[in-house]
Amino acid sequence: MTNMGVLLVARFDITGEISDIEKAITLQNEALDLIPDDNIEKIAALWNIGNSYQSRYERTDIMNDLEVSINLHEKVLSATEQDDQSYSRRAGNLGISMMRRFERNYDFSDIDRAVKLQEKSVASLPDGHPLRAACLINLGNALQCRYENSFDTPDIDEAIRVQRQALSLLQESDPDRPLCLTNLGNSLMQRFDQNANMSDINLAI
Repeated sequence: MTNMGVLLVARFDITGEISDIEKAITLQNEALDLIPDDNIEKIAALWNIGNSYQSRYERTDIMNDLEVSINLHEKVLSATEQDDQSYSRRAGNLGISMMRRFERNYDFSDIDRAVKLQEKSVASLPDGHPLRAACLINLGNALQCRYENSFDTPDIDEAIRVQRQALSLLQESDPDRPLCLTNLGNSLMQRFDQNANMSDINLAI
């Protein structure tokens, strides 16, 4: 059941066929029921199911899927030590989900939590780690999102700082570089709108 669930998720990622992700979730939940609570594989299974609910939410916009995904990922993160190699990815993924929920309900506790989780995601990685740039991009997105709803200057300043840091880690050929440049340009324009500093708009251009 577990392997079939993985294959269905992979096919859903390619085709977007909703029946695949729905069947995957059913199979993953059935497999989860067969795993003892004290089995180390339980955490990985919870993580995978949470990802599947999150994927279905991104496709259908059904709020309950996002809530289930958050609840499952909260359980996984609480069982993950900060020095675990999976901690950064798990914290960052949960942070993205919290930001998505904020975009629906505008509860500032969600975006505050999203920022904290992305900060933890970055902090848990050593300098030079290949995922550091991606985690910095996620942190910049969360800070930018909070700024757009609060207009708190320190948030846009910090967003620009981490976006520049992320950019410095990316090679010219990196597929994440165009997105990072776009995000940084948007942040500079937003700060220009607030303070009318010409250096910001010049850099954005």
